[in-house]
Amino acid sequence: MGDCVLIRPNATGDEHPFLARIEGIDFYSVNNVHVHVRRYYRPDETFQGVHKFHGKKEVFLSDRWQIVGICTVEGKCTVHSLDDYIKLGNVGAEDYFFIFEYKHESRGFSPDNVCVYCICDMPGNPDLPMIQRRECRNR
Repeated sequence: MGDCVLIRPNATGDEHPFLARIEGIDFYSVNNVHVHVRRYYRPDETFQGVHKFHGKKEVFLSDRWQIVGICTVEGKCTVHSLDDYIKLGNVGAEDYFFIFEYKHESRGFSPDNVCVYCICDMPGNPDLPMIQRRECRNR
């Protein structure tokens, strides 16, 4: 329990697997195993969409639970806290990070406030080191 996995999308035209955290497993038989997961959303999958402070590998842990067949699990991934993600140095293809939780029904985020790291009042983005951000340099 607690591992993060990539889940094969259904036939609705999703182009990439979705990320989820395993919360439980029901084993009925060798050919009938269900996984209870808590879904992560990418910024472009949320009501608010992508903002410039979102990282390329940022995801949001949601309150949306699903039950999926074990055969839809494509592989393992790792979702880090932002601090642990920054410390990685060499980010792999299956490394992601999260800061916010996403409330699927209300389309809101938690926490409401996060630390900001420069005078532009934007949260840190590990893809945009502050020293290279034009809007911060020009102030």
